[in-house]
Amino acid sequence: MNKVTKIICFVLLVLSVILTIAAFACKFKDPFVDVMLYWAYALVIVGAVAAIGFSLFSSLKNNAKKTLVTLAIGLVALAVIVGGAYLLASGDPVHIVGAQPTDATLKLTDTILNITYFTLAVSVVSIIIAAVVNSVRSK
Repeated sequence: MNKVTKIICFVLLVLSVILTIAAFACKFKDPFVDVMLYWAYALVIVGAVAAIGFSLFSSLKNNAKKTLVTLAIGLVALAVIVGGAYLLASGDPVHIVGAQPTDATLKLTDTILNITYFTLAVSVVSIIIAAVVNSVRSK
């Protein structure tokens, strides 16, 4: 199983590098930007499905109810975070020259930005807490 995972990761890496080189060669014209965005969407979806799938497979294989409960709690927490980010997203129009994005695109973009801000804040707070806890434990 480990060898298969390494091969899949290597293939995805090679495809990503090829797409990136092609996009740079064509100076990121419209079709290549779309291809890169769809590739990024596909990688995120594959990563999410793999994370959930491997966790589910592992817990079913080991008959670990605790792992299933942890997975369920994580999925509920993720749903709450994404839902909250969606509710906080304003979807206000941007002032750009050219075609305006749709309201749904603006709302989705704001949602993704809110999720990014939240994860950044959690990361910074986690780093600070870890530093404080490590300094207290080492004394």
